[in-house]
Amino acid sequence: SCSKTVFLTNNSTGINFENLDFADGSRFEKFQTAHQYKSNGPFNIVNKLNEQTTCNSTANVTVNFSDVNIADRFIPNFITPNDDGINDTFKITGGNARCVIKSMLIYNRWGNVIFVSENNTIHEWDGKDNGSLVSPGVYFYSIVADGFQEVGQINVIY
Repeated sequence: SCSKTVFLTNNSTGINFENLDFADGSRFEKFQTAHQYKSNGPFNIVNKLNEQTTCNSTANVTVNFSDVNIADRFIPNFITPNDDGINDTFKITGGNARCVIKSMLIYNRWGNVIFVSENNTIHEWDGKDNGSLVSPGVYFYSIVADGFQEVGQINVIY
């Protein structure tokens, strides 16, 4: 599923990060560059700066993670891998699909696997098998994701 991680950057100098509250029960006395949440939120992150001095300040930001709506996904039925920037690759878009796909396999017409994408890698096929463009024709895909499994065909056209 999607990572519910917030990444923070410290661009200041001479500041003491004395109290960083991620609003989920996690508090730190030192600056943290990343924090992962277990639920959607909202979370009001509060960072108290220079708390023990007369030059103190508070910075805050609210973050909210939305659920994945995989019903809005789009799975193309053809690609034209000719490097013109239009329909060059096979990838699932919409519905936060990038966050929920666990594996995507592409098969040739004989059932041999020619592309595998698993474990949070980029799930996008460039129309190649072992580095060479495949022949025009019908290929098949199998997708396993949070909330759905799907098989279908993809046409490669030049």
